[in-house]
Amino acid sequence: MSRWHKPDCSAPDIVVDNDTQTPTCLTCNAAPDLDEIICQQAHESPFPAPPPAQPRGKMNLWWPRSVPYLPVEDSADANSTEDRLPAPAAPTSAPKPGHQSPVYPAALQPGEFRLACLTAPPSPNKVAEYPVHVSLEEYPLSNCPAYETVSYCWAGEDGDSTRRHPVFVGPHWDVMLHTRNCWELLRFARPGRVIRLVWVDAVCINQADDQERAAQVAQMGRIYSLCTQVLVYLGPDVAPVLPPGKHPKRARLQDFATENPEHESDVRGVKHLLQRRYFSRLWVVQELILSPRVVVRIGDVDFQSDGATSSHLWESVAEGLDLAPWIRHTSRGAPLDLDLLKVLDLTLSAVSGDPRDRLFAVMGITGISDLSWNLAPEYSIPVPDMFIGFFAHLLINRRMRYLFKVASGLAGPPSTPSWAPDWTSPVSWVKVLARHDFFINRKIRKQPRRLANHQNTDYYHGPNRTTISMYKEHNPSYNVDNMVFVTLPQDYRQVASNSQQSLFDVHPRTGALKAKMVRLLTLRSLPKLVGPVQDVGPVQGVHGINLFEARCGNHNIYFTCALELDVLVEPSNDHLYLFPLEAEIPATGLCILRDVEGSAEGELRLVTTCDDVFFSFSGPKDTCNLGSEAEWDTWSVEPVLQLGGSRFLDRNALRVFEALEEIGRPQPGSPLEVSDLYWTLTEVIAKAQNWWEARPGAAEQVLFPVDVDIKRKEMSSLYLMLLEGSPGEAFDAYLEFVRHQFDTVVDDGRFLFIVECAAMSNRHGKLPKVRTNLPENKWKVVHTKEWQELYAYRPPGTDGVPVQIPLTIGTSIDEASIRKMLVTVRESQIPFMLRAAARRTAGESVEQLLSRKPTEADSRVRIPIGPREERLMDECGCDGSVEYVTIV
Repeated sequence: MSRWHKPDCSAPDIVVDNDTQTPTCLTCNAAPDLDEIICQQAHESPFPAPPPAQPRGKMNLWWPRSVPYLPVEDSADANSTEDRLPAPAAPTSAPKPGHQSPVYPAALQPGEFRLACLTAPPSPNKVAEYPVHVSLEEYPLSNCPAYETVSYCWAGEDGDSTRRHPVFVGPHWDVMLHTRNCWELLRFARPGRVIRLVWVDAVCINQADDQERAAQVAQMGRIYSLCTQVLVYLGPDVAPVLPPGKHPKRARLQDFATENPEHESDVRGVKHLLQRRYFSRLWVVQELILSPRVVVRIGDVDFQSDGATSSHLWESVAEGLDLAPWIRHTSRGAPLDLDLLKVLDLTLSAVSGDPRDRLFAVMGITGISDLSWNLAPEYSIPVPDMFIGFFAHLLINRRMRYLFKVASGLAGPPSTPSWAPDWTSPVSWVKVLARHDFFINRKIRKQPRRLANHQNTDYYHGPNRTTISMYKEHNPSYNVDNMVFVTLPQDYRQVASNSQQSLFDVHPRTGALKAKMVRLLTLRSLPKLVGPVQDVGPVQGVHGINLFEARCGNHNIYFTCALELDVLVEPSNDHLYLFPLEAEIPATGLCILRDVEGSAEGELRLVTTCDDVFFSFSGPKDTCNLGSEAEWDTWSVEPVLQLGGSRFLDRNALRVFEALEEIGRPQPGSPLEVSDLYWTLTEVIAKAQNWWEARPGAAEQVLFPVDVDIKRKEMSSLYLMLLEGSPGEAFDAYLEFVRHQFDTVVDDGRFLFIVECAAMSNRHGKLPKVRTNLPENKWKVVHTKEWQELYAYRPPGTDGVPVQIPLTIGTSIDEASIRKMLVTVRESQIPFMLRAAARRTAGESVEQLLSRKPTEADSRVRIPIGPREERLMDECGCDGSVEYVTIV
């Protein structure tokens, strides 16, 4: 841009020489030296280059503001003497120093935009030669005259982006240099008479002012939606300036497709047309979709389109959808009903000169109103900073945890953290957008699945049918009951519920991700390839999965992963971590992190993610599970009521039966919640003492013939023997307790009969009402040797004859089932942890733990919550602790 008048020229009077077509000022007798201006500015771009990327440790990440960036004073090492980075200044409406110019003397206010006023040449015969001149006018977007927009390719079909063609602006005819194609566009759009108001981005936006550029880009969606029409300019070879007196024909755009379809080489051929450079330009997408009407000049015909005619055209021309899939939405006049990632997918093949426009150029196209997208264009930040912020926004605010599966890992460029996708790679974008479509269309797991459900689960949720088949083929001697599947933690008990620290934070200097994770274990051996797992489905960007095996103590750990773990893993330097699982987010959180060599802050790099992780124990199957399905099927549970020779189920007996079936049965092979590998001894003591002071739970109530309304503490002889005694001692203590506590129980040494009194009530014609107790000293139970008849005798009435009332056998339970139920109660979480705590605290008994207060040292003692967890901790080195890790 250049003002060529003398400094004291305040009232220019411009005339154009008829021979040279060069402007001259009659006031100061000056004329522009166009050759010198072109020599000085031809190779300067009107679009400033993005700020240079800063090295890791010197970055100043702050965009978008919705991302939880760590405070600079907190993110730096406390002992560092390095200067603190200043917090980013709030945007202002004033241009930056040095960005003002004679063409743009004042900054636009919020909601304002400029229009270029094109005037007709003074002589119709001089249309081709007359200089291009525009006047810039400022208007609020909400109160402006009717205007048109333009859509063109800045560098033209030949890619020539040199600025050699002058465009004169304003009353001083200030010089702006533009590319040949932009200059040709303005000549093409110049009216034959009067004026024409158009919006041209390269002219109407002060491209040197980052703040204005960002603000105008943010409202470009409205600018195009509110225009009367958009003029599509494909270049002088397609749309020449018509000679004076000749006017273009007019036709509907759908007629264009069938005008000359047999000549593919003809410029009118749709496929040939869409192969032009113009249709590969990213900014074109927004311009053609949001405008309510499109006019494209081809030869001497203006083809016109609105939403309806455009739809007819592209539905009939299949090849157009392959070359530019977004083209079907031309002339919509409104944003699309797609979220931002869907729009990014739609425009993936389009290109732009500024990498940041991959995002900024399509923000206005999405019509999905969602505050969590809270993004705004910002051209003052380096390219890597924008993409780091964007992916952090997707990960944290949009909760798209699947991004870890397409992270750059160890193969990313230096400017990309290992946790973020490689924004420089088209293949990486394909994976990001394919994964988005893949995961959002899956049902989301809200509860841990049991083993039976693993047969039909998606591969990223847990071991699927093919994974288990591959495991069994590799280990034919192992039983599935010896497998412990690792699933993602549902919550974090170890972190206080009132903690203000977020799940993820981003380091503003390094781009590192500070994440709350569960540490599982350190990999001590190199995994071996077992074989491929094939049932992942034909999903673009989702590769086949392989099963790997590694030694873990005396047992094996298995992974399914798309990468070559037998090559990637570095034993002792690589660790298996788990991200948290929010109930509404698909599970994607098993990953391998590697120690960063020489890092004093314990930084880690993401190596890869794993779809499945499970352990295989080499010992007997009962060591990690209470029993198999076959053993439970041998239970003899016969809920029977006898009355008048008929057999029927009473409601109370049915409750007992269902409780035995549902509550007493452990789940072999159920998923392991790794966040609950252990509790601290402090937690165990607190929970156990509450348990001790409470009534028996539903599973324990099944062991008693009636509801027990006393606390466990009041049955201490029974429960302490159950916790610390042998199975035989516990069984004897149980029988002794029941016989003395309840006089409705009859035992013949093999079966325990729960006996209930049936008081006849014929008045209402209903079944006998069951009473749960016989009043003391008023009832006496008698029976025959064959246990066929049970009666209760009440003391004689007034006539001196004892009253005989038939009794019912509520439930008969065999000894094996009682023993199993005792084992089930004994192996439930609190009793197991009490015994585990007694083993891990020298010299303390269960009874002592139930009676003492926790100490400060107890918070550092880890107690496994179950037998599987105990083996994982003691024999496989599993940790299970929650950590805040820094992933660089």
